[in-house]
Amino acid sequence: MVIRLRDWTYAQPVKVAGPEDGCQFYHWMDVPHPPPATGYVTVPGAWDLRGRFEDYIGGVDVAGKSVLDVGTATGWISFEAERHGAAQVVGLDAADDVVPQHVPYLRHGDRDRPATPAAGEYMPFRTGIRRSYWLCHERLGSSAAVVHGDIYKAGEHISGADIVIVGQILVHQRDPLEALLQCARAADDTLIIVEGSFETDQPVMKFCGLNGIYYSWFLLSSAMYVEYLRLLGFELKSVTKNLYRCTHADATPEMEIWSYVARRVGPTLGRP
Repeated sequence: MVIRLRDWTYAQPVKVAGPEDGCQFYHWMDVPHPPPATGYVTVPGAWDLRGRFEDYIGGVDVAGKSVLDVGTATGWISFEAERHGAAQVVGLDAADDVVPQHVPYLRHGDRDRPATPAAGEYMPFRTGIRRSYWLCHERLGSSAAVVHGDIYKAGEHISGADIVIVGQILVHQRDPLEALLQCARAADDTLIIVEGSFETDQPVMKFCGLNGIYYSWFLLSSAMYVEYLRLLGFELKSVTKNLYRCTHADATPEMEIWSYVARRVGPTLGRP
């Protein structure tokens, strides 16, 4: 299938001179030098997923498929999907008018500064992430597209994706179930959720925004994914767990991340 937009439009490329030109990297990236130079520079980010694409997406073959990358950030998933033969790749990231959903801490640490940034304070980070995407997009010769919108409205505006990859974005949503519903609406065949999780036979969520971690909300249990995906018209086909290098200040050096692969077996509420 071909990914289609309704009412939303694709973002226009931004010219970025190099990694030092206002970039903020979420993914570790090997960024090629501009021609005629050869080789590349390795730029660190929060997550080093290099060489782990097949693990990350649960072994799903993306060749010849249309892929929607939800929460594209620096674009590692998008660019790897292209490299692995995807026929069409579209990324979705937050638009300027989408206010970050943060745990509402008033004071933390030295108690002299707010722990939770105001919406305006977050914009330089968001802009830096976009600039890292466009730098990598140009240097890698990518044909991927990106749209800036609201994950809570994704299913209203995006359709036709053979594969939707929801890569470590649900934990940052105050309502991860609504976000997942919207992603499910956009998926014609396969839904891949890559996220921290935990094992239990109870369909529950665990609050993880403790100790000043203002940017994380909930982890969903394994049983929650099974039951909720069934409600959304999907059958869970595989679950894998892998350790990935994380260099975020609040994280351990290696984090266990789960990859849930589900296939469509029925309709999703509100799906056109």
